[in-house]
Amino acid sequence: MDFSFDGQGALYEQLARALKRAILDGHFPAGSPLPATRTLARTLKISRNTVLGAYELLCAEQLAVARGGSGTRVAHIGAPRARPAARAALGRTSRYAARIRRLGPVTLAVAAPA
Repeated sequence: MDFSFDGQGALYEQLARALKRAILDGHFPAGSPLPATRTLARTLKISRNTVLGAYELLCAEQLAVARGGSGTRVAHIGAPRARPAARAALGRTSRYAARIRRLGPVTLAVAAPA
């Protein structure tokens, strides 16, 4: 696979963007393993730490899932789940919270130093 770097930012960020494009374009289907870090580093003639940094970015963006000893795999990217209504998700409010809401906006007066 040919990774093209865009020259913008650090090398690990460029690699992460190239891998992200490959994942979103379907070159790496969901659940498939990404290349081993040592192999990819050797192929691209870059540091393994650069590849590790790129994989960490992909994991942070939830495009990949890393499991120690079994490599990094492409995450299952599905349609975003619908979130429940905010109030329903919070559950019942306490009586103190209800009282604060009834009181309305609170302003604090700060005395000037004497």
